[in-house]
Amino acid sequence: METNGKQNTDNINDIGNSKSTRSYSTFRLDGKLFGIDILFVREINRQLEMTAVQHAPEFIQGLVNLRGQIVTVMDLSRRIGRMAQNITTESHNMIIKTNSELLPIQEREDRPDLVSSNDMVGLLVESIGDVVTVKANEISSPPANIGAFDGEYFSGVVKLDDDLMAVVDVQKVLAVAGSKN
Repeated sequence: METNGKQNTDNINDIGNSKSTRSYSTFRLDGKLFGIDILFVREINRQLEMTAVQHAPEFIQGLVNLRGQIVTVMDLSRRIGRMAQNITTESHNMIIKTNSELLPIQEREDRPDLVSSNDMVGLLVESIGDVVTVKANEISSPPANIGAFDGEYFSGVVKLDDDLMAVVDVQKVLAVAGSKN
């Protein structure tokens, strides 16, 4: 395992290959360590002044104007089945790339399972950590319930030197249809 290492993108989808690596932007929720594949992260910022959205699901924290673009901000803690988090001086928004930023047009058309939105979404997190690079074969399947968090929103768990990191499944987090209020 490497921290702040360079990512090998040759075989990014080859989970069984021990030489394949993935890099995760880490953060904390409720004191627990989580990671999102850095390929999904557009930027991380501290823009926390939001406009509330009437009649939105409870996990929608609000809207922010980010350089002229409207971003819907989800309280990630609430989205994954926990209590709403308090916004502190350590809180950040992780802005997630849109589908048009992630995939070429043809691949988007061939993937009906993807969240079919080019709306910008931010995930409100408690605090930001480091970028951690791990071998793909070090990622284990997540238990159904990860420390009282709803396990359906996780694609794996990684044992680090001094902590356990839950890998967030961005597509499931962003899928609002049938969401929990």
